[in-house]
Amino acid sequence: YRAMNPKRSIDLPLETLAAWDLPVCIIHGEEDEIFPVALAEQMHATLPNSELHIIPRQFHSLIFRKSRQVGEILHEFLEKQS
Repeated sequence: YRAMNPKRSIDLPLETLAAWDLPVCIIHGEEDEIFPVALAEQMHATLPNSELHIIPRQFHSLIFRKSRQVGEILHEFLEKQS
C-alpha cells in the first residue's frame, strides 16, 4: 500500500474534482481509520457542488455502522436534487 496523504489518498487528484459540476454528497466518519477526515474536508472544499456530513465518533464503513443515519442523509440530499 502506498503511504496515504490527503492529497493522494484517492485515485483522482483533487484538482480533477474541481471540474465536476454534479451534486456530490460526502458522508464521512470523524474518526475514520483508513481515510483521514482532512481528505473529506479537502474534497468538499474542491468540489463546487458538494455537501459534507461528518458523523461524530464514527469510523470507516458508515454504511454498515450507521446505515439508518446514512440513509436519512442520502434521502435528504436526493430530495434537494429533484
